[in-house]
Amino acid sequence: MMRHAIWALRRLRGRPCRPQVVAAVDPYALDTFSLPMEGIYAGFMAHYHVGFDRQEHLRGPLERLLLGEASWDTVSFRIASALAEGRELVLALGGGVPTTGRVYYAAREFLTRLYKERPARASSAEVAARHCGDREFSDFLGSEEVLGALRKSARRMEESWVIAKLTSAGGASAALGRVDQGELPDEARSALLSCAKALGYDEAEAKARLDSFAEEFAHETPYRENLFRFIVSRVVARGTPILLLPLRHDAPPPQRLIFGAPCALVGARRARGGPLVRVRHPGGREEELAVPDFARGFVRSRFP
Repeated sequence: MMRHAIWALRRLRGRPCRPQVVAAVDPYALDTFSLPMEGIYAGFMAHYHVGFDRQEHLRGPLERLLLGEASWDTVSFRIASALAEGRELVLALGGGVPTTGRVYYAAREFLTRLYKERPARASSAEVAARHCGDREFSDFLGSEEVLGALRKSARRMEESWVIAKLTSAGGASAALGRVDQGELPDEARSALLSCAKALGYDEAEAKARLDSFAEEFAHETPYRENLFRFIVSRVVARGTPILLLPLRHDAPPPQRLIFGAPCALVGARRARGGPLVRVRHPGGREEELAVPDFARGFVRSRFP
């Protein structure tokens, strides 16, 4: 798939170019590599592509120094910088495997939106206090899984709790099996509802948002609303258009690679409800959409 993506980008550019691959270089992603091979691959991808390390806190001082450019905290800005400079990028929207996409992208981005759009601001202590009637959340806070730094952020506390529910409820094997099939476990659904209420959402609004998330969770590829919003605001709104060329695996048999309909993000402007992006489709048709609407439509129509 990477080969096809790079080939297609070179054909579209119409001249020799060096597309860069956005890929994880942490131990979680490279668990099948030997230690020497992991170091060589991580170093190459970090410096010659857009490699990112989600587990830099587990590395020693020398490793962090050598792979500093791959810091997780800077990857989004490296992506925006590459696109703003007109470079070509190969990016897996779903993170490579469905479990990663659903747990570490879809669920975390959903909680981020809940936190940013919450009706009333509250401190981490106030949010934790609103969970006081929830025995499971209290037990989680008292467990060894929650380090002191997590307690300082309401978003991180709730995020860690929900991820724990998604990956371990009923046993890790059973939980991950359900996630892999796009089934939102009841335990995780209850945790998400509790988080929304603790952030100030009423019952009806919390359930409506949760239903919307469950729909995304069932989809193999997450919508990545936060990623598209960042790219639109940091690149497109500043005058640099972006061409998106989707590529996916066909359902077997046979196992084929299929290019979807491309589209271009050619402009953006601010609006009361959030940024609007101007999308140009094949044939020249243009439409203006809210970024979340574009993200959902783009992924639903082009990816499994």
